[in-house]
Amino acid sequence: MKKITFLLLTNLFIYSYSYSQLTLEHTYSSGVQNLNMSNVLGINTANGLKFYTFNRTTNTVEIYNQSHVLETSFTIPLDSGHFLSEFIFVTDKLFNNDNQIEFLYKSYKIGETNNRKIYLCNDTGVLLQSFAGKYYAGIVKDNSNNYKMILAASEQNPATNSYDYDVYGLTGTLSTQQQDILTKKAFVFPNPSSNTINISNANNSGESSVLQIFSADGKKILEENHANEEIQIDISRFQNGVYIYKLGNKSGKFIKK
Repeated sequence: MKKITFLLLTNLFIYSYSYSQLTLEHTYSSGVQNLNMSNVLGINTANGLKFYTFNRTTNTVEIYNQSHVLETSFTIPLDSGHFLSEFIFVTDKLFNNDNQIEFLYKSYKIGETNNRKIYLCNDTGVLLQSFAGKYYAGIVKDNSNNYKMILAASEQNPATNSYDYDVYGLTGTLSTQQQDILTKKAFVFPNPSSNTINISNANNSGESSVLQIFSADGKKILEENHANEEIQIDISRFQNGVYIYKLGNKSGKFIKK
């Protein structure tokens, strides 16, 4: 019995030694997190890999180099009474060509669903542009390799009883790593929605892709095959809440209200 126990422990040690190849480099603490972990905290820039964190108490962003040494920190611009909701996109080349890192992010005001805003600032805390009333953003690439940014509000326009979408032309580029992140995301509209959603940026090669929709607790709600560039899904039977969808190698989230 002792020999068996010894052999088991020896085998376990050898197994652990052979397969424990992960080395913890550093631990960060940040007050913001995305459902898509592919672009949380890390960004590939022309000057190498960077890491960033956010302090909700001071609204401060800290940027570290690949060796985890602090390079700079700044306070993000926010309207009075507003709180950061999410960093939407972080890049050093898409919005400007000055080697500064730009942060596209959105804010909300507690208790006021129509008081939301999207901001664009650089890594010195300078506000480059703001978009009042907008809360959702998507970045897509056209056939000429030009990038477009699409912004939408979280509420319908009461004058037209529909959602307004603003399209902005961008003159910048993305690194290969950031393009990989971008192509793994689909664009959903309207978002949030009560009845139907449209998913664009789907597989346009004519081949079928599997669409899966999961609830926030990981339960699969729907699975269908689609070959169209634009997919419309009836979500009227879904319970209100946040849902995660996967379409081939693309993913994202939407809100049923």
